[in-house]
Order: sequence, then C-alpha cells, then structure tokens
Amino acid sequence: MSCAGGELLAADNPPIENGYQEPLPTFRSVISIPPVVNRLVLLSPGILHRINPFEGERYSVAVNIWEQAPLTTTAAEPPA
Repeated sequence: MSCAGGELLAADNPPIENGYQEPLPTFRSVISIPPVVNRLVLLSPGILHRINPFEGERYSVAVNIWEQAPLTTTAAEPPA
C-alpha cells in the first residue's frame, strides 16, 4: 500500500463534550501522525481530528464504543 500525505491531525485540546454548542476552540497545537501500514490510532471521544489530503491507497475503520447507546440511534429499542 502506498500513500503520499494523509497524516492524521489531532487537536491538542481538551475533548469536546457531547452536546457542545459553542464555536470550536482555537487549537493550542496539532499532533501529526503519519500513516503507517498496520498502525492503530485510538482517540478519546470528543478529540477534534482530520486527515490531510492524500494520493494513493488508504483504508480507515471507525468504531464507536458506547457505554450507553446515544438517544439519536434508531437501532436501540426503548426500555420495557
């Protein structure tokens, strides 16, 4: 797999809480993580991040693990 660019940029700020309504904070700094084959990067919920533009082949998987399903989901049945 070959990729030029595509660095993961993660904001070095406190996480944004669920339901945050204010303008996004000014970044103090950004952590740049270059893509590497078989690298796993885990982010805490609410960490602002993005991927730099890239050329080539790249695969990403996003998984959300909740202690309790969000109220916006339609897959969860209401409690009996």
